[in-house]
Amino acid sequence: MTPVGSSYFQNTAVAVQSDGKIVVSGSDNSNFLVTRYEAPSNNLPTPLNLTYYKLVTSDFLQDWSNTNLITTDDDWSNLPNIRGFRGDGLVSRIGTNPQTVLADGSATPVDVNANQSNPSTYTNSGITEFALSNPTIALRGSSTATAPNLVIYLDASGRQNLQLSFTLRDNDTYFVSANTSFQTAAAITALTLDSDRGNYIGQSDYYSYTLDTGKFRASRVYPDNPSSNNAIQINYYDGIKSWYLSFAAPFNAPLTAGTTYTGAARFPFQTSNQPGLDVSGDGRGYNSLTGQFTVNQIVYGSGSEILNFDATFQEYGDGDPASKSFKGRIQYYATPNNLVAGVLTNETYIGNTALKATLVSGTNNGSLVFNSDGSFTYTPNAGF
Repeated sequence: MTPVGSSYFQNTAVAVQSDGKIVVSGSDNSNFLVTRYEAPSNNLPTPLNLTYYKLVTSDFLQDWSNTNLITTDDDWSNLPNIRGFRGDGLVSRIGTNPQTVLADGSATPVDVNANQSNPSTYTNSGITEFALSNPTIALRGSSTATAPNLVIYLDASGRQNLQLSFTLRDNDTYFVSANTSFQTAAAITALTLDSDRGNYIGQSDYYSYTLDTGKFRASRVYPDNPSSNNAIQINYYDGIKSWYLSFAAPFNAPLTAGTTYTGAARFPFQTSNQPGLDVSGDGRGYNSLTGQFTVNQIVYGSGSEILNFDATFQEYGDGDPASKSFKGRIQYYATPNNLVAGVLTNETYIGNTALKATLVSGTNNGSLVFNSDGSFTYTPNAGF
């Protein structure tokens, strides 16, 4: 028996019996307790059912060509040295440099979405196995899974000067019908705000922001509340200025592209039959307001995620006339004419540097016009 110190119990001890079961005993005044831990098997459980790979025996190598390694959601049991974690709450905003994320994510949910086949239509966040012609594992962040991550458990005893290498690929896939041209557009993320003279929120000024100037984040406001889970909020922050924009349709209906919502009241205090709207920031907001907004594009993702949004808006509040309004436009990974977004849509800016796409190889059975912003137009040859 091994003594264990305790501020509540005296003479506390723990022992491992020959059959692998754990026994804990202790006393408190006149009370004495013995507990035997009954594991599902006769062996002591290994945390997360994983083992540390001993690098002293050989280098570690993992490829994903065997699609039988992951067959069930959230089950990594066929990969004893690797676990995937959803990474909830590890970062506070999108665009965080992953090299600066030092928090331990192993307390977040173990995660993998098994046996998926189409990266373009599968929108769940976290870690996903794609059973493609060249199978792979993909990581996709969201407002819930803020920093999904893979952890490789290695025992480096006896090894020095370790090096890591991996193949990184973009899983965007586009399916095109036969004999059909296909066009995409570069996604735009931007916020413009125009304040009439005398307007309190905007202070009679004009503002313009893009991914080059700061960070944007979009989500459902109350994803777990069935009475208001279709309302959305988009935030902008650049370290100095911050803006918050909320939009909701009457009766908690999903926001619909091509719809103008009039008679909006301040979100979330509007009546059930009114649209909700609130644009505030920089420390200023209305107690009550009147306004309207037009949704040009809206694509809801899974959970709390918003994939694309484009809307214009106008609000005036606290008894101000319409001539003292605050108006503008928010575009969040929006595309013109609802075209499919190009290949840079789900890529993240680091250090406020715009990303550029480079074509590695062209098409075999058609022509391709490929642009540095990730948009492209594909025209097939006859019969393809």
